[in-house]
Amino acid sequence: MKSLGVVIGRFQVAGLTAGHHAVIDMAVTHHDQSLILVGVSPVRTRRQCLDFAQRRDMLQEAYPTSIIAPLEDHPNDVDWVKRVDAVIAQDPEDFTAVLYWGRDSSIDVYTTNGGRYPCILVPEVPTVSGTASRRLTYDYSEVLRESFSKPAFREGIIYAHQQMFPTSYQVVDVAIFHEDQVLLAQKTTDGDYWRLIGGFVDPTDHNLEMAARREVMEETGLAVGSVRYCGSARVDDWRYRNETDKILSAVFRATRIFGHAEARDDIRTLKYVPVADVSSVLYPAHQPLWALIENTL
Repeated sequence: MKSLGVVIGRFQVAGLTAGHHAVIDMAVTHHDQSLILVGVSPVRTRRQCLDFAQRRDMLQEAYPTSIIAPLEDHPNDVDWVKRVDAVIAQDPEDFTAVLYWGRDSSIDVYTTNGGRYPCILVPEVPTVSGTASRRLTYDYSEVLRESFSKPAFREGIIYAHQQMFPTSYQVVDVAIFHEDQVLLAQKTTDGDYWRLIGGFVDPTDHNLEMAARREVMEETGLAVGSVRYCGSARVDDWRYRNETDKILSAVFRATRIFGHAEARDDIRTLKYVPVADVSSVLYPAHQPLWALIENTL
Protein backbone atom coordinates (compact mmCIF):
# COMPACT_ATOMS: atom_id res chain seq x y z
CA MET A 1 0.00 0.00 0.00
CA LYS A 2 1.40 3.38 -0.99
CA SER A 3 1.72 6.34 1.35
CA LEU A 4 0.70 9.92 0.58
CA GLY A 5 2.08 12.99 2.35
CA VAL A 6 -0.26 15.98 2.24
CA VAL A 7 0.45 19.66 2.90
CA ILE A 8 -2.14 22.44 2.93
CA GLY A 9 -1.13 26.09 2.68
CA ARG A 10 -1.69 29.41 0.99
CA PHE A 11 1.92 30.14 0.00
CA GLN A 12 1.19 33.83 -0.64
CA VAL A 13 4.87 34.71 -0.99
CA ALA A 14 7.31 35.62 -3.74
CA GLY A 15 9.48 32.66 -2.72
CA LEU A 16 8.95 29.71 -0.38
CA THR A 17 10.24 30.27 3.15
CA ALA A 18 12.32 27.90 5.27
CA GLY A 19 9.14 27.08 7.17
CA HIS A 20 7.37 26.07 3.96
CA HIS A 21 10.28 23.85 2.95
CA ALA A 22 10.42 22.19 6.37
CA VAL A 23 6.79 21.09 6.15
CA ILE A 24 6.78 20.08 2.48
CA ASP A 25 10.08 18.22 2.80
CA MET A 26 8.48 15.98 5.44
CA ALA A 27 5.71 15.02 3.01
CA VAL A 28 8.13 14.49 0.12
CA THR A 29 10.84 12.50 1.90
CA HIS A 30 8.66 10.25 4.07
CA HIS A 31 6.09 9.13 1.50
CA ASP A 32 5.77 7.55 -1.92
CA GLN A 33 3.83 10.54 -3.23
CA SER A 34 3.23 14.09 -2.00
CA LEU A 35 0.17 16.26 -2.50
CA ILE A 36 0.24 20.02 -1.94
CA LEU A 37 -3.18 21.65 -1.61
CA VAL A 38 -3.14 25.38 -2.27
CA GLY A 39 -5.82 27.45 -0.53
CA VAL A 40 -7.77 29.54 -3.02
CA SER A 41 -9.82 32.54 -1.93
CA PRO A 42 -12.76 33.83 -4.00
CA VAL A 43 -11.41 37.39 -3.69
CA ARG A 44 -8.09 39.16 -4.23
CA THR A 45 -6.85 41.12 -1.23
CA ARG A 46 -3.56 42.29 0.26
CA ARG A 47 -3.29 38.88 1.95
CA GLN A 48 -4.58 36.92 -1.03
CA CYS A 49 -2.64 38.59 -3.84
CA LEU A 50 -1.30 35.64 -5.88
CA ASP A 51 -3.61 33.44 -7.96
CA PHE A 52 -3.43 29.65 -7.97
CA ALA A 53 -1.42 29.36 -11.19
CA GLN A 54 1.34 31.62 -9.87
CA ARG A 55 1.67 29.64 -6.65
CA ARG A 56 1.41 26.30 -8.48
CA ASP A 57 4.35 27.21 -10.72
CA MET A 58 6.42 28.34 -7.71
CA LEU A 59 5.72 25.08 -5.87
CA GLN A 60 6.21 22.88 -8.94
CA GLU A 61 9.61 24.41 -9.61
CA ALA A 62 10.75 23.54 -6.08
CA TYR A 63 8.96 20.16 -5.90
CA PRO A 64 8.60 18.81 -9.45
CA THR A 65 7.38 15.36 -8.36
CA SER A 66 4.61 16.66 -6.10
CA ILE A 67 0.97 16.91 -7.12
CA ILE A 68 -0.24 20.52 -6.81
CA ALA A 69 -4.01 21.08 -6.58
CA PRO A 70 -6.31 23.97 -5.66
CA LEU A 71 -8.41 23.88 -2.48
CA GLU A 72 -11.25 26.41 -2.54
CA ASP A 73 -12.14 28.27 0.64
CA HIS A 74 -15.50 27.53 2.26
CA PRO A 75 -17.40 29.57 4.87
CA ASN A 76 -18.26 26.42 6.84
CA ASP A 77 -15.39 24.60 8.56
CA VAL A 78 -17.11 21.20 8.50
CA ASP A 79 -17.73 21.43 4.76
CA TRP A 80 -14.17 22.62 4.20
CA VAL A 81 -12.79 19.58 6.01
CA LYS A 82 -15.04 17.31 3.94
CA ARG A 83 -13.65 18.96 0.82
CA VAL A 84 -10.08 18.35 1.99
CA ASP A 85 -10.77 14.67 2.60
CA ALA A 86 -12.61 14.33 -0.72
CA VAL A 87 -9.66 15.75 -2.67
CA ILE A 88 -7.23 13.42 -0.89
CA ALA A 89 -9.47 10.41 -1.52
CA GLN A 90 -9.49 11.00 -5.30
CA ASP A 91 -6.38 8.87 -5.71
CA PRO A 92 -7.68 5.64 -7.32
CA GLU A 93 -4.98 3.45 -5.74
CA ASP A 94 -4.97 2.11 -2.19
CA PHE A 95 -2.92 4.39 0.04
CA THR A 96 -2.41 5.72 3.51
CA ALA A 97 -2.34 9.50 3.92
CA VAL A 98 -0.78 11.76 6.53
CA LEU A 99 -1.29 15.54 6.73
CA TYR A 100 1.65 17.74 7.70
CA TRP A 101 1.01 21.17 9.17
CA GLY A 102 3.16 24.16 10.04
CA ARG A 103 2.69 27.04 12.44
CA ASP A 104 -0.38 29.28 12.03
CA SER A 105 -2.04 26.46 10.10
CA SER A 106 -5.59 25.09 10.14
CA ILE A 107 -4.68 21.89 11.96
CA ASP A 108 -7.17 22.60 14.77
CA VAL A 109 -9.93 23.29 12.25
CA TYR A 110 -9.22 19.97 10.56
CA THR A 111 -8.90 17.81 13.67
CA THR A 112 -11.95 19.21 15.48
CA ASN A 113 -14.31 19.03 12.49
CA GLY A 114 -14.15 15.40 11.55
CA GLY A 115 -10.95 15.14 9.48
CA ARG A 116 -10.34 11.44 8.77
CA TYR A 117 -6.57 11.41 8.23
CA PRO A 118 -3.81 11.54 10.87
CA CYS A 119 -1.98 14.85 11.31
CA ILE A 120 1.57 15.81 12.24
CA LEU A 121 2.54 19.32 13.38
CA VAL A 122 6.03 20.03 12.13
CA PRO A 123 8.23 21.74 14.77
CA GLU A 124 8.55 25.47 14.22
CA VAL A 125 11.45 26.55 12.06
CA PRO A 126 12.97 30.03 12.67
CA THR A 127 12.01 31.91 9.55
CA VAL A 128 10.21 34.93 8.18
CA SER A 129 6.50 34.11 7.90
CA GLY A 130 4.56 34.72 4.70
CA THR A 131 2.76 37.63 6.33
CA ALA A 132 6.02 39.19 7.45
CA SER A 133 7.52 38.61 4.01
CA ARG A 134 4.68 40.55 2.37
CA ARG A 135 5.04 43.29 4.95
CA LEU A 136 8.73 43.63 4.09
CA THR A 137 7.73 44.17 0.48
CA TYR A 138 5.22 46.89 1.42
CA ASP A 139 7.83 48.59 3.62
CA TYR A 140 10.45 48.69 0.85
CA SER A 141 13.01 46.79 2.88
CA GLU A 142 16.68 46.98 1.99
CA VAL A 143 16.58 43.29 1.02
CA LEU A 144 14.03 43.95 -1.73
CA ARG A 145 14.88 47.51 -2.67
CA GLU A 146 17.15 46.47 -5.56
CA SER A 147 14.22 44.72 -7.27
CA PHE A 148 12.06 47.84 -7.49
CA SER A 149 14.05 49.32 -10.35
CA LYS A 150 13.86 46.18 -12.50
CA PRO A 151 11.45 45.95 -15.49
CA ALA A 152 10.14 42.60 -14.21
CA PHE A 153 9.03 44.22 -10.97
CA ARG A 154 7.20 46.98 -12.84
CA GLU A 155 5.60 44.36 -15.10
CA GLY A 156 4.40 42.56 -11.98
CA ILE A 157 2.79 45.72 -10.64
CA ILE A 158 1.05 46.34 -13.98
CA TYR A 159 -0.17 42.75 -14.13
CA ALA A 160 -1.51 42.90 -10.56
CA HIS A 161 -3.51 46.05 -11.26
CA GLN A 162 -4.83 44.65 -14.55
CA GLN A 163 -6.24 41.65 -12.67
CA MET A 164 -8.18 43.76 -10.18
CA PHE A 165 -11.94 44.00 -10.45
CA PRO A 166 -13.27 47.51 -11.15
CA THR A 167 -13.97 49.10 -7.79
CA SER A 168 -16.74 51.38 -6.62
CA TYR A 169 -15.15 53.31 -3.78
CA GLN A 170 -17.59 54.22 -1.00
CA VAL A 171 -17.39 57.75 0.38
CA VAL A 172 -19.57 59.90 2.61
CA ASP A 173 -20.37 63.59 2.20
CA VAL A 174 -21.99 65.70 4.89
CA ALA A 175 -23.75 69.07 4.87
CA ILE A 176 -23.22 70.56 8.33
CA PHE A 177 -25.99 73.01 9.15
CA HIS A 178 -25.68 75.81 11.70
CA GLU A 179 -28.70 78.09 11.90
CA ASP A 180 -29.36 79.12 8.27
CA GLN A 181 -25.86 78.33 7.00
CA VAL A 182 -23.92 75.31 5.76
CA LEU A 183 -20.25 74.67 6.50
CA LEU A 184 -18.29 74.11 3.27
CA ALA A 185 -14.67 73.20 2.67
CA GLN A 186 -12.07 74.03 0.06
CA LYS A 187 -9.06 72.01 -1.07
CA THR A 188 -6.06 73.25 -3.04
CA THR A 189 -7.43 71.67 -6.23
CA ASP A 190 -10.87 73.29 -5.95
CA GLY A 191 -9.99 76.71 -7.33
CA ASP A 192 -12.78 79.09 -6.31
CA TYR A 193 -15.29 76.30 -5.67
CA TRP A 194 -16.37 74.86 -2.33
CA ARG A 195 -17.34 71.34 -1.39
CA LEU A 196 -19.18 69.33 1.25
CA ILE A 197 -17.25 67.76 4.11
CA GLY A 198 -16.46 64.09 3.52
CA GLY A 199 -14.10 61.33 2.53
CA PHE A 200 -13.56 57.61 2.06
CA VAL A 201 -15.24 55.07 4.30
CA ASP A 202 -12.74 53.18 6.46
CA PRO A 203 -12.85 49.39 6.93
CA THR A 204 -13.05 50.15 10.68
CA ASP A 205 -16.30 52.15 10.32
CA HIS A 206 -19.24 50.09 11.58
CA ASN A 207 -21.72 51.94 9.39
CA LEU A 208 -21.96 54.95 7.07
CA GLU A 209 -23.25 57.22 9.84
CA MET A 210 -20.12 56.46 11.86
CA ALA A 211 -18.00 57.24 8.80
CA ALA A 212 -19.80 60.56 8.38
CA ARG A 213 -19.19 61.58 12.00
CA ARG A 214 -15.55 60.54 11.78
CA GLU A 215 -14.92 62.53 8.60
CA VAL A 216 -16.56 65.62 10.10
CA MET A 217 -14.35 65.38 13.18
CA GLU A 218 -11.18 64.71 11.17
CA GLU A 219 -11.72 67.58 8.74
CA THR A 220 -13.37 70.21 10.93
CA GLY A 221 -13.01 69.24 14.60
CA LEU A 222 -16.78 69.59 15.06
CA ALA A 223 -19.18 67.27 16.84
CA VAL A 224 -22.51 66.94 15.06
CA GLY A 225 -25.96 65.82 16.18
CA SER A 226 -28.23 63.35 14.45
CA VAL A 227 -26.87 62.36 11.05
CA ARG A 228 -29.68 62.04 8.51
CA TYR A 229 -29.27 60.05 5.32
CA CYS A 230 -30.39 61.99 2.21
CA GLY A 231 -29.53 59.58 -0.60
CA SER A 232 -26.62 58.41 -2.73
CA ALA A 233 -25.07 59.46 -6.01
CA ARG A 234 -22.11 58.76 -8.25
CA VAL A 235 -19.46 61.46 -7.92
CA ASP A 236 -17.65 62.73 -11.03
CA ASP A 237 -14.31 62.79 -9.24
CA TRP A 238 -11.60 64.12 -11.56
CA ARG A 239 -9.09 61.58 -10.25
CA TYR A 240 -11.22 58.69 -11.53
CA ARG A 241 -12.81 60.33 -14.57
CA ASN A 242 -10.82 58.23 -17.06
CA GLU A 243 -10.62 55.12 -14.88
CA THR A 244 -12.79 52.03 -14.55
CA ASP A 245 -12.90 52.62 -10.78
CA LYS A 246 -15.49 55.15 -9.63
CA ILE A 247 -16.71 56.99 -6.52
CA LEU A 248 -20.13 56.46 -4.92
CA SER A 249 -21.20 58.84 -2.17
CA ALA A 250 -23.70 58.37 0.63
CA VAL A 251 -24.98 61.87 1.39
CA PHE A 252 -25.93 63.07 4.87
CA ARG A 253 -27.04 66.24 6.61
CA ALA A 254 -26.22 67.03 10.22
CA THR A 255 -26.37 69.87 12.73
CA ARG A 256 -23.40 71.23 14.62
CA ILE A 257 -23.58 70.57 18.36
CA PHE A 258 -20.38 72.17 19.58
CA GLY A 259 -16.82 72.97 18.62
CA HIS A 260 -14.99 75.58 16.59
CA ALA A 261 -14.63 74.77 12.88
CA GLU A 262 -10.94 74.35 12.05
CA ALA A 263 -9.51 73.23 8.71
CA ARG A 264 -7.79 69.89 9.22
CA ASP A 265 -6.50 66.91 7.26
CA ASP A 266 -6.40 67.86 3.53
CA ILE A 267 -8.78 70.82 3.89
CA ARG A 268 -7.29 74.22 3.05
CA THR A 269 -10.03 76.39 4.50
CA LEU A 270 -13.62 76.31 5.80
CA LYS A 271 -16.45 78.79 5.75
CA TYR A 272 -20.17 79.03 6.49
CA VAL A 273 -22.31 79.78 3.44
CA PRO A 274 -26.00 80.79 3.52
CA VAL A 275 -28.21 77.88 2.47
CA ALA A 276 -29.59 79.93 -0.45
CA ASP A 277 -26.07 80.48 -1.84
CA VAL A 278 -24.65 76.99 -1.55
CA SER A 279 -25.60 75.86 -5.05
CA SER A 280 -23.90 78.86 -6.66
CA VAL A 281 -20.49 78.22 -5.04
CA LEU A 282 -20.43 74.44 -4.88
CA TYR A 283 -17.93 72.30 -6.76
CA PRO A 284 -19.65 70.89 -9.91
CA ALA A 285 -19.09 67.28 -8.87
CA HIS A 286 -20.94 67.99 -5.60
CA GLN A 287 -23.98 69.62 -7.20
CA PRO A 288 -25.89 66.29 -7.44
CA LEU A 289 -25.11 65.68 -3.76
CA TRP A 290 -26.50 69.04 -2.73
CA ALA A 291 -29.63 68.36 -4.78
CA LEU A 292 -30.28 65.28 -2.64
CA ILE A 293 -29.91 67.37 0.51
CA GLU A 294 -32.20 70.12 -0.79
CA ASN A 295 -34.93 67.53 -1.32
CA THR A 296 -34.94 66.94 2.46
CA LEU A 297 -35.18 70.62 3.50
